[in-house]
Amino acid sequence: MTRIVVEEGGERRAFRMVEGRVSLGSGEEAKVRLRSGDVAAVHADLELVGGLLTLVPRPGVLPPKVDGLLVKGAVALAPGARIEIGSARLV
Repeated sequence: MTRIVVEEGGERRAFRMVEGRVSLGSGEEAKVRLRSGDVAAVHADLELVGGLLTLVPRPGVLPPKVDGLLVKGAVALAPGARIEIGSARLV
């Protein structure tokens, strides 16, 4: 089971990731809503296929960080990877 924990504004919330794609962002169209000020309406997607979790940033957004490194394209995530989108943190 793949579980994602979102930390922002001193709060933590968790959700279970199932096969498929989930959008991350600050807008109504994002499946996982982030409240950080520097997050686009739809900033990135998390995609789970065959047990492999991938972060896919949307074009034209401020690049997210994975384990402290800026990523401008799709990146496979290792278990426990730390994602930063604006001031939101996802593990």
